This record gives sequence, structure tokens and C-alpha cells, in this order.
Amino acid sequence: MVAYGTYALLWLWWTACLCPVSGRDFKLGLLIPQGRAHRLYGWETTAAATSIAIDTVMRDPSLLPGHTLSVVWRDSSCNSKVAAGAAVELKVQEDVDVLLAPPCAEACIQSSQLAAYWNMPTISWLPVDPQLENKALLKTLARTFVPSNKFGVAVVELLKLWSWKRLGIFSDSGFLCKSSTESLKQYLAANNVTLAGEYSYDIKYLDPQLISEKLRILKQNARIIYMCHPSIPVERSILLQAHELEMTSGDYVLINAKLSIEVKVDQPWSSDDGRNAEAIKAYESVLEIGIKFPNDPAAQRVRDDIPKIMAQEPWNYRLGLSLGLKGGFAALYLHDAVLLYAVALNATLAAGEDPRDGGKILQHMKGTMFKGTSGYVTMDGRADREPEFMVWDMAPNGKFEVVAEYGVAVSGQRRMVQLRAVDWGNGETTPPADAPKCGFKGELCAPKTQGRGRITVIVCIVAGLLLVVGGIAAYYQRKKKFEADLSSMSWRMNFEDIDFSAATKQLMSQMSMKSKGTSGSRSQGTGAPSKTTPSLYSGKKSTRAPPQCGRYEGNYIAVKNVRKLHIQVDKEQLLEFKEANHENLNRFIGACVEAPHICLVYEFCPKGSLQDILENDDIKLDNMFKLSLLSDVVKGMEYLHRCAVASHGSLRSNKCLIDNRWMVKITDFGMARFKANQAENPEVGEHEEYMKLLWTAPELLRMPCPPLKGTQKGDVYSFAIITQEVISRGHPYCANDATPRDIVERVRMGTNPLVRPVVDEEGASQEVCTLMKRCWSEAPEARPDFKAIRKIFRKCNKGRDANVMDNMIVIMEKYAANLESVVADRTKQLVEEQKKTDKLLHSMLPRRVPSTLSLRIHISTELKRALDEMGGFKVEHRGQMEIKVETVNDSYMVVSGIPDRNPDHVDQVATMSLNLLSEAAQFTIRHLPSAQLLLRIGLHTGPCAAGVVGLSMPRYCLFGDTVNTASRMESNGRALRIHISTELKRALDEMGGFKVEHRGQMEIKGKGMQDTFWLVHKQGFHKPLPMSPPEDLVAGGIVPKSSVTFTFNA
Repeated sequence: MVAYGTYALLWLWWTACLCPVSGRDFKLGLLIPQGRAHRLYGWETTAAATSIAIDTVMRDPSLLPGHTLSVVWRDSSCNSKVAAGAAVELKVQEDVDVLLAPPCAEACIQSSQLAAYWNMPTISWLPVDPQLENKALLKTLARTFVPSNKFGVAVVELLKLWSWKRLGIFSDSGFLCKSSTESLKQYLAANNVTLAGEYSYDIKYLDPQLISEKLRILKQNARIIYMCHPSIPVERSILLQAHELEMTSGDYVLINAKLSIEVKVDQPWSSDDGRNAEAIKAYESVLEIGIKFPNDPAAQRVRDDIPKIMAQEPWNYRLGLSLGLKGGFAALYLHDAVLLYAVALNATLAAGEDPRDGGKILQHMKGTMFKGTSGYVTMDGRADREPEFMVWDMAPNGKFEVVAEYGVAVSGQRRMVQLRAVDWGNGETTPPADAPKCGFKGELCAPKTQGRGRITVIVCIVAGLLLVVGGIAAYYQRKKKFEADLSSMSWRMNFEDIDFSAATKQLMSQMSMKSKGTSGSRSQGTGAPSKTTPSLYSGKKSTRAPPQCGRYEGNYIAVKNVRKLHIQVDKEQLLEFKEANHENLNRFIGACVEAPHICLVYEFCPKGSLQDILENDDIKLDNMFKLSLLSDVVKGMEYLHRCAVASHGSLRSNKCLIDNRWMVKITDFGMARFKANQAENPEVGEHEEYMKLLWTAPELLRMPCPPLKGTQKGDVYSFAIITQEVISRGHPYCANDATPRDIVERVRMGTNPLVRPVVDEEGASQEVCTLMKRCWSEAPEARPDFKAIRKIFRKCNKGRDANVMDNMIVIMEKYAANLESVVADRTKQLVEEQKKTDKLLHSMLPRRVPSTLSLRIHISTELKRALDEMGGFKVEHRGQMEIKVETVNDSYMVVSGIPDRNPDHVDQVATMSLNLLSEAAQFTIRHLPSAQLLLRIGLHTGPCAAGVVGLSMPRYCLFGDTVNTASRMESNGRALRIHISTELKRALDEMGGFKVEHRGQMEIKGKGMQDTFWLVHKQGFHKPLPMSPPEDLVAGGIVPKSSVTFTFNA
């Protein structure tokens, strides 16, 4: 291994040092996929463009005088790993000077990274992936195809052409459209164009109702709308929805982006759904903008010449002529990539610089201009091609015609130039305005109020003032009553009046089902009682004093003990407490102020705390349920911050209780001085104290004496930690491997990076996760208030306040539909079993044969007898191109072109034979590792008959002279050789690319003396092929592996 590496380094050094610059051949390395799947931009319809370009360069005396260009290629397979390996082969084995990158994005990125490492110039001629924008990584890459991020400049120039200053965006969320819209937004901001709204959709989840809703919102904010769709059918469908919303009346302009040169703007409105008349009307308000279509005579000549050149050396692909293939549009950009390299190389040589320095070559590509087959090629300062765009409008005959063009130089600058008049719909000849005259909401036009209307306004104002005065009077009357109640001590309770014994039995009966399903510690708030359970944080047994539950004046209550010997009642605090009245705040009932039973009394919430719900694995929480719970907390805290209480100060998940209606009620707020200076709880140790601090904001942790009531921004931080609990269904910092004390200390110090919970964002929407991170910002001023938080939650819930009861109704409906679900599951299982049966049948027969069998077509007895004598067969599909027929003996018969005709059948079977021979020769027999596996292959082509015999046990049979001749080729062949007939040899010669050797005449049973041949190899086949071992070794039985040699054909 060391010797090989040393040899490779010395060889590369020798090549670099001893090859003179003058009079040398510069070698182009082409990476391109081969095969039918890539025919639009693959080897068969594109590769010869390099030969045409090289011929153009060689005939130009001003380019590379005394030097030559040549091309070598490798199959990239549109696979990043294969492309990387092929690039290494071109570098090491062929020593190429430039790399023409693959047309597939991932393969292009991988090979371009390698070329950048080697400092080799690389030219991309088709991919538009956003990752190709990273020139810091791909530092030697140039591009002759217009990048998608250039779309923005053309759209902005289109807006300038008709003085539009406001634009909406409606786009597919795929990477291609996303790249173009991101570029567009940057250009909009740079040119002071207002982005009135942006909406995207996922093609995988195309919901017509959601699309219609987004279009309706966009209609209310923009009249000029940029659209980008992944396909014409999707575009047509969305435009029909826009037509239904009256967005094609002539007041709106829809700008559709065409990001591919293969998508022709012809009659996109045409379909067979019976809505063509509506579609034509919809397309009247559409302008199509796309890359300038290379369609001049020079481009057509190149495309016409490609199949002819492919039939010549070094390509030798003659099948394209017989199939009537034509060069693809991608070939024009590959052609210009070769011209670009020749121009830059010429400049590099003229400057006396190293022609193998990719950085130098790239510098000379920047600013290059020439006329290519794909149009005028102008390279920018990043070695990317400057764009040329065209704008189409639909003519009265339903076809699209070019109305504007971008790329024309006006006063030294590229501009959008109008070429002909545009029909704006409904016979309008002037472009529509980008906004209504009075604005979208009538805000630009002052209302006219005269006569009776003015009197009506005055009456309304007077009535409004009376209502305000009445409301203020009612407020002060209510406040006065509150103060009277406080003065009369109506809030004061006698501890002896609370019935604990009767209530506890009833409560435990009500909560038995919930207690069974709950694991983990209960809160110390005012919810349901709990048992002694493992602590959430320490994993140890933790005995927590549950809140006392009792009954007072017929109502269930929860009692929170205050560990003080005496208190001083603050009437002002009680007043603010009584005023805190909201559906998401737990109602304060009263207080016992006589020792030793000093306590606060609240309304009882039977379902426990939010912490209990999160710990109960039996309660399933979907995203809607989680959003409902958090929304209740937000609404309660928003009210709390607006009322006299001002802030909570100790917001935690165990202070958020759940009532019978699954509504969250925040408890333990206010009364800060009432609860202050309590005696230490002997049951709560240091570990539990630090656990309570996990919800505390860092600025409060740093204060030696933090405010008793906390701060509003501190409450927002606590809410962020609760959000993490709900998303993760775990305790705070549950994914952090540290003790509560370590976490609190690191939060207090503000270490870099900041210590915050690690959250799996799959448990909530992106908006909620982003909001959570804003809420736990280190700087308090960076945290939003609860009013802003509530707006974001409403947006997440499509403009509505999330309601857990609505979600519960949905869940109940799901349970009610359980029977339908069961039936659907059974039906699905039946369908799956049917698929298995079909798969088994298709493994025995070609796919179109079972449908014929279902007709129960009978055949004659004589034919059945004749076919039965041939033995049983098992037939398997191979991609509808090759069929393997497994016989009962040790031979396998493979046929291509049956039952579906296949024009490439000879090429596929011959290539398959070479692959089989290569793999078999390298195969190791497990129990005879030193023995060589011997394989004989015989090939023949011609007509044959095929059919299915039997109904209960059908067999697919082939028979005829072609089958017999192929069998004779195999039986008269040699080990590790491919024996072919004269007919097959002729077919291979017509295709080209295969090498055969004449074996001579042989006596073929039933045929007499026949000329036969050996198939040796195929051009472009790089796998090792074995040499046939001596006949005496084969006749002797086991042939050792060491006696077989291999050839490596380029």
C-alpha cells in the first residue's frame, strides 16, 4: 500500500514538471450520467457537445494557437459517491486539466469540492442548487447556467418597467422556488419595494382549502403577486383557485416563474378536466418570466448535429440515430462551458501563468463575454453567468408570446425592455396599479359625512360617552363594595368551619382513576392530593406534604398552609387579590389568620397541576392539546400583569392547576407580604430548593434580595421553562446531564454558551419553539410581554384562541369513529394481502399477463402437451426490460424484449452478460475458496414465441428456434467466455461500442456449420473481465483461481 502511494505521487510530480506548456494537449474531464433515466441531460443527448465546441475552438486561430483540446469522460450516475470516485479517476488516471461537473446537484457539489481541494478549475453547466452559491467552499467553480438566485434582479426590473412598488409572494416551499424567492426578497429590500405578504405551500400536502385561504389573505394586501410552482399542473390548479377568488379580473397581475429551460411556455392552460375556458381566463392576468430560451439557428444546428457526432469516435453511440434522438437543451450550456474554458485558458497562457492553477483560470473567467450557442455569455465577478430572461404574455389565440426581455444593455446597464404591448385582461391596455386608489382598507380616502350622516355620528358619540360614564360609575360602585367587604372582614375564615374528614373521602373517590395513571410527585399547589412517589429530579423517594382538601359552605376548597406564628393583614393586598378575577386565575376564597392554622383558601381544582398532567403517561397530549394548555397560561398571565397584582414571582408548572373543564388556572399569586418570612420547611432539603429555582430568571438569581413579587420579565422567563416542560413532557432541563444546583449556578453566572434546556423541536411547531427561545433570552428587554406572546399563539392557532375543550371534542369524535377506523384497518390489511398475491403472481409472470389470465382464455390440448414437455419455468421482471427465466436445470435463460418490445434489448443483454462474467469471475465459493466459479454464456437474437400455460399453476414458456440457438451457443461455448451467434454480432455492430472476436466455424446441432464469435468487451465498461482458462484445466474438474487472469479494458 505504501509503495502504491509513493508511485502515484511521483507520477503526478513527473506529469506536472516535465510536460511543457507549449504545444500540449489540454484534457477536459467530463462527468455525466448515462442511461435512459437521464436522457434529457445525459451522455446520449449531450456529451457530443464537447466535441462540437472543441472543433469550434480548434478552427479559431486566435484561441490556443499551437495547443489542442481533448475530452475524456466517466459515468457519474447522478450519484454523489459515484461522481466522487469518477472525479478521482479523471484526476489520477487521466490527469485532466479541467473538470466539467455533473448535471445533477449532489454529484456536482461533491465533485466540485474535490476539484477545489486539487485547485482544479471546474465548470458547472446545469445544476441550480443553493449550495453551489458557497464560493468559499467551491473556490474554483464557474457556472454557465443562470443560478436561481439571479431571478430576483429580473423580477425587480420587471416591477420597475411598470412602476410597481408593492409585491406579494406565493410560492412552493421546495429548494428551487425557495432559492429564487429568497433572492427576490433581497432585491426587493435593496430597491425599496414593499413586500406585502409571503405565503408558501408544500407540494406533498396540497390542501385546496388552505391554498384558497392563503390566496384570499394575499388578495387583501397585494395586487402584483410573484408565483413559483414546481410544475404546470400545480400552477394551473392554483390559478383556477385565484380565478374563483376574482383575482384575474384585470386588477391583479400574477407573475409566474419558469426556472427550467425544459418547461416550454406554450399552452399551460390546456387540460382534459373540462375547465379550459376558466383556465384561459385565469391566464389572461398572468405574465410568465423565465430564462431566455436558446432557440436560434446556431443552437438548432448543435442539437441536430449531436446524434451524428455521438455515432463517431470517441463516442461510438449509433443507437441514437436509429431512435431519432435529438440533442437536449442542456447540451448548449455544456458547449458554452468548453468555450468558456478555452477563452480563460487562452488568457492564462498569454499572461504566462500556470494553466493548471484553478484560481488563475477562474480569475480570467470573471468578466468574460462571448456569443455562445445558449445566448450571450457574460460572466460576473463571481464567475457566475449573468442572466438573460424573457417575459411572456398570452395572446388572444391562447398562445404565449414574448413581450419583454431582460439582459439588453441600456446605457451600459442591463435593463428589462418591453418589446410589444401587453393585454392586461378585460381589454385593458394600461398596467394595473399595485394598490387600490383608496388603499386596501380605504385608509387613503377620507369619508364624506354630510347631512343626516353627520347627525348619526354625533348621536353615536354622545351614546358612547354615556356608556363610558356609566361603566366608570359601575366600577367605582363595585370597588366601594369590595372595600366594604374587606372592612367587614368577609374574607376572614374560621379554620374550624372547614370540614376535612367528609371531603377527603369524596375527593379520593373522584380522583381514583387519575391517581392510578399518575407517576411522579404531585404539586404543592391547590390541586388534588397525591401519594408518595419518586421525585422527578433525583430519582429518590420524596415525601411532599399535599395540600389539604376540605369542604367549606358546601364547596370543595384547597388550603395552603402559611408557616408563620402571626401575621399582619394588609387590606391593600387583599383588595388587589379580590380584584384579580379571571377564568384562568384560581379564585381566592379567603384566609385563616389565627395561629397555629394560618392559611390561604382557594377554589379546588380536581385534576391536579399541569406538572401532574405531564407526568401522567396515560394522558395523551397532541400538539393541539399542548397549545391549549399553554394558551391558558398566557391568558392568565396577561391579565395578571394588567391588574393590580402586576406579577406572579414564582410561576412554575405546579402553580398551574387544571379544573374539571381542563382549563388551566394559575394559583399562588399576590399576597407577597402575607406569605413572606415563613419558617423553613424541614421536609424540603437543599435539592428541592434548587429545583424550585430552575424556573427563576438569571437576573433575579443574581440579586441578593430579589423583589417579593418578582418581575414581569421574570415571569416570561418562567413561562419559557414551562413551555419546555410541555413540549418535552419532562421536568425542566430534563435533557441536561447536570444536577439542579449545577444548572442554577451556571444560569446565575451566565456562562458562555448560556445554559438553557435542550428541546426536541418535533414536539411543537417552529413558531412555538422560536417563541420559547425568545422568552428565555438572557437580556430581560429582549423577552416579549404576554400580550405579544398571546398574539403569536393566536397566529399558531389560525387566528383563534386555543380551547382545550374543542380539542377534547375532537378526541371524542375520534373515539366515536373508532369502528370506522377498525374497518379501514381491516380493509387495508385485505388490500395489503391482495398486493402480496399480485406480487407473487408478478414474480411468476410478466405484469400484463395476469390480466389476460383473468379472462380464462383456453388453449388447445396439443399446444399444452407440447409446452408441458419443455419443463417448468419461473419468470421474474427486471425493470420491464429483462426477464429472467429460471429452469429446473443448472442453466438460466434471460430474455429482453418480451412481452414488451424494447429497442435496447441487444445492448442490455450484452452489457448484462459482461457484468455477470465479471462478477462471477471474482466470486468466492464459500466452501471452495481457492476454486474458480466457471460460467458459460451464450447469446442469440431473433424472434420467438411466448405464452402462459395453465390456470391453477400458470407457467410462462418461451420456445422457438431462437431459444434453441441460444442454448447451442451456451453448450458449445467455453468457460468464462461469451459465445455469440452471427445474428447477434450484426446487431452489436449496428449499435457500436462492442468488441467481438471471430471464433470460426463450428458444427451447431440442427444448424450445420455456423460462424460464431466471442464477445470481448464494451467501450466504457471498466470492470475487470477474465481470460478463459486452458481447456485441459477445465476438463480436469476444479480450476484454481490462480490460473485465471483478468484484463482491464478502457
